Amino acid sequence: MEDHTNRWTNDDFEDMCWHDNRVHGIKIYSPHEGWDYDIIFLIDHILEWINTDGRFRFLVATARLAFHGAHNANIAVLLNYRQNLDIDRIEREDISSEAEKKVGCTKYMFSIYFHSQNNPITLEANGFTQSLTSVPILMDRQSFDDTEEVEQVVAHQPA
Repeated sequence: MEDHTNRWTNDDFEDMCWHDNRVHGIKIYSPHEGWDYDIIFLIDHILEWINTDGRFRFLVATARLAFHGAHNANIAVLLNYRQNLDIDRIEREDISSEAEKKVGCTKYMFSIYFHSQNNPITLEANGFTQSLTSVPILMDRQSFDDTEEVEQVVAHQPA
């Protein structure tokens, strides 16, 4: 197993993979009195897919994926009986204007695609951070059950 970090930022986007990460919760947090938002996804993040003689095992930890300075968000999901909200992929496009680029500001359009959903969640944001909220655990499955308790090792952050 590889040595893994506990925190990622916008600079790590190209190296990130969210395929099959389960979403357990979505939170809208307004850290500055409603002027900008953080949109936070509580996920089971797969750190590593480990092939052992043709059978995969997964190194999984709970994580907090936060998009900062978010606005123009379109969040719509259709959930059916016993259907999970599992991420297929996240795409990012730089939508910064020339004026924003000149002063060093960056703005992105993030599109979060899910298995068995027709439309992605889309939002504009300045960037993201992702932090692990539990110890990674080697498992035969890709996510935790909602009833399982996972050992907390990262200090609680306002969320």
